[in-house]
Order: sequence, then structure tokens, then C-alpha cells
Amino acid sequence: MTRIFHHMHKFVHTLPHGERVPSPLDVDFIFGGYSWREKDFRFWKLRAIGQGFLSKPPDHWGKEPDQWRIQFVGDEDAIKYAKLRLASLLKDKSKLPEGGFDMETL
Repeated sequence: MTRIFHHMHKFVHTLPHGERVPSPLDVDFIFGGYSWREKDFRFWKLRAIGQGFLSKPPDHWGKEPDQWRIQFVGDEDAIKYAKLRLASLLKDKSKLPEGGFDMETL
């Protein structure tokens, strides 16, 4: 995905009036899907760094790296709130401290 984004970025040629160089990129994307090859759901965060993109695997909560994979995007305050809210919902469903995400709605 990073190659595609880098390639697309090269085609930005008409800038707003008065700008000579593109503004620094300030965007995050989450891409994911089921891998039939790996028999698992995979996802990544693409973060704009300067004028390019960097791919990052999911974050992990807890001791088991494959059990608590999660990714957040947004402002720092919103991410902090989302993590606290998610932990609260998981505790209410007796998923913490043991358990994991099971592709179910909370």
C-alpha cells in the first residue's frame, strides 16, 4: 500500500494558488482484510511522514501479541478516550484481564 500511495503522490502537480511545494501530509489510514493465505484478519496503519507514507502493523494490548491486536487513528485526546472506553466495555463484558477480541460488537 505504501508503494501505491507514494506513486499517487507523485501525480499531485496543480497546487493551490501561491503554494510552490505541497503542504506536509497530515493523514492516517487504516487498511485491513482477511488473508486467506494466513487464515487471519490483517490490518495496518499508513501514516503520512513528511511527503511520504510509513506502514505500521497493529498495536498490541497485553501479553499475547496475536490476541489483542488493535489500531487507533485520530487526535491524541480522542485516542486516549477511545482506549479508556474500550477497556471499560471489555471489563463490563468480562473480557479483561483474560479474553480477546472476537470480532463482536461491543
